[in-house]
Amino acid sequence: MKDEQRLIEIMAELLAEVHTMNEELKQHGSLLREQGADMKEFKQQQSKTNLALGELRLSILKLAERDSIIQDHEQRLKFIETKISKAS
Repeated sequence: MKDEQRLIEIMAELLAEVHTMNEELKQHGSLLREQGADMKEFKQQQSKTNLALGELRLSILKLAERDSIIQDHEQRLKFIETKISKAS
């Protein structure tokens, strides 16, 4: 009888532990769902950022190309001005 009572006590303790573990698992599951939602939002924002960076890169390349054209025009103008001033 004493052994049976001890076994019942141990089972009751285990049941309490199982309930505690279930509550902890529910909390962890909730946290994981929140983190999953945060991660999804982060990925969406990262995609938008990557697109913006790509557009910015293209804009910089176009600006560098225009700057090169302007410098070439300036050199041509200086050459023409030099020739005109020598001819005058």
